[in-house]
Amino acid sequence: MIEGRPATPKGLRWLAFAAVLGALISSCGIDIVSVLDTPPEYISPLVFRAPVAPDAALYYGVDVFYRIYAMEEDANADRDKLLAKQALANALPGDAIKSYLLADSGLKFKRLNVNQDTPSLKKAFLGSYTAKLSYDADVGNELALVLDDDFIVPLAETLVLERSNDAKTSFSIRPADEDSDYQGNAADLDPDRYYLHFFAASYGIDIVNGSFNDLYSDAVSLGIQAIDY
Repeated sequence: MIEGRPATPKGLRWLAFAAVLGALISSCGIDIVSVLDTPPEYISPLVFRAPVAPDAALYYGVDVFYRIYAMEEDANADRDKLLAKQALANALPGDAIKSYLLADSGLKFKRLNVNQDTPSLKKAFLGSYTAKLSYDADVGNELALVLDDDFIVPLAETLVLERSNDAKTSFSIRPADEDSDYQGNAADLDPDRYYLHFFAASYGIDIVNGSFNDLYSDAVSLGIQAIDY
């Protein structure tokens, strides 16, 4: 309808139809499906940026997930499994993170818990910087976040690793067989080398339906970092 003109009979019928359709949808309890379409931008191994043009109403930042492996082949195989699930024609963005990447029945990845906040990196902090997960074997196997190759944020003091024995504040402690963030066993060929695999995904909250459930984009593999003890 053009502003300032009365509705035509056809226009009135359409408005009536739209009102009836809306009432039917509401009465059937059909919700609008909220998704985050835009994942973080992968640049190079362990280097990424915040998503380009995310949904401002839903996007809250970037979540980073990790798992420690004894065998690099296992880390690569799990990456391929997740990417295959995300590529399915009927897959909604983020569904594979909840149902597979983080699930105990799936890949058992853990969220990189910085300051015990959700998400790992809030959008106001990450901004449009180039972010790099930097690992330094010469400084106690510490992990840091480097923004634009300049601003270094050590994560050892703020990082909480969800392990079965107790919380650790860095990757400096060798993983044990019973740790929930570790896949391997004492019989592996090289007991002094481990592999740290990272994924990242845009994180949001479903405010459209008022559920306030966690939302994720598809996950992006950031690559694998070898750890030597």
